[in-house]
Amino acid sequence: MELDQNTLIGIGAGVGGLALGIGLVAFTENQGIKTSERGLDEGVANKLQAKLLEDFEVEDDDVSSVTDRMRKALQKGKTDEELKDLEEKKRAAKKEAEDDGW
Repeated sequence: MELDQNTLIGIGAGVGGLALGIGLVAFTENQGIKTSERGLDEGVANKLQAKLLEDFEVEDDDVSSVTDRMRKALQKGKTDEELKDLEEKKRAAKKEAEDDGW
């Protein structure tokens, strides 16, 4: 059986691609294990998943996100009325987004 140069290049590319794919999967799994060992906060993990995955949704009524927004608003010097107005606008925008007419 005689193999020409193009066949050898094709076989080499296939083997190299397979090795690279397996290495990438192993690296990704290893990083996931290291992250779980470090103890990533559940809320942070959910927010990351919501940003990266289409099917994953995070409830926006999460208490920590509300308190974080309130702290940021207070740091900017907003009054209680302005904070309530911001919350109402956010709820109205969320309701409008959910009611898309379908």
